[in-house]
Amino acid sequence: MKIASEISKYYLFDEDEIRRAIEHPEPHYKKVDIEQTNGDKRFIFAPSKVMKMCQTYLLKHYLCELVYSEHAFAYTKKRSIVNCAEIHVGNKHFLHLDIRHFFDNIDWGIFCKKVLSHDPKSKMASLLINEPEFCKNILCLNGRFCQGSVTSPYVSNYFLKDFDNDLNNYIVTSLENGKYSRYSDDVYISSSTKIDSSIVSFVIQLLRRDKLRINYKKIRFSSIGDSIKILGVTVTRHSKITLNTKYKNMVKRLLYKALITPEKVDKKRLIGLMYYSYMVDPFFFNQLQTKYSSDGKLALTRILEIEE
Repeated sequence: MKIASEISKYYLFDEDEIRRAIEHPEPHYKKVDIEQTNGDKRFIFAPSKVMKMCQTYLLKHYLCELVYSEHAFAYTKKRSIVNCAEIHVGNKHFLHLDIRHFFDNIDWGIFCKKVLSHDPKSKMASLLINEPEFCKNILCLNGRFCQGSVTSPYVSNYFLKDFDNDLNNYIVTSLENGKYSRYSDDVYISSSTKIDSSIVSFVIQLLRRDKLRINYKKIRFSSIGDSIKILGVTVTRHSKITLNTKYKNMVKRLLYKALITPEKVDKKRLIGLMYYSYMVDPFFFNQLQTKYSSDGKLALTRILEIEE
């Protein structure tokens, strides 16, 4: 098993242990339940230290050669939720679609065909030809790409490269000022004129090529004047990106509580919320900094100084 030897030498780790993990991957995953903001629960499969090592090696030395579309904004360097939303600023009509059970339904066979046809000279293509089962065991659990794996996000973006490019080409030629962006399984389309329902049919056909489906319950048409939300970011009728009132009030409430009774607040979560506020709405962030400052220390500094 060449790949096990490569990983062993790179990390100076026992080759037999790596080999066993690749040959029998099931014990090297832990199912973790995660509660979402809406109260629902989803689960991920967290890889063990050894399996994470194998996946990270493949990502850095093999998968990284595979280029995905510029229309993908999740799991990418120097791109964010805000960048995904900014694409649509200035348009008046929006369509949001959701790809159903995205990671679970990425087909291994189709992924292999895409690599071998689009990037036949890549190291990844060579690995798929020479060590297909071992490669599959590193990238998949029981034959499926799963959320929680180090490599799944990159694989998902590459897998939808054709979809992203074909849908964008269709959008820019069929809609006035048509714009397209995707953040993981969330598909966003906008236009300066009303979006016809035929766009949904076109998306369904494109996804069907890759054995994927949309979530019909999450199809949403909207227009400026409605509350336009893209991944939790609000696009106002004045073509500005901001945070919704509910989010702002939550951050204010947690920040006030942290400064009064710090032991009752999750410090790391609050810091994350504040940095997200800075990324999306710097004006609101600066308001927080000033309003909750004391003794010459801005709000974030005060939070960072709280002992855990």
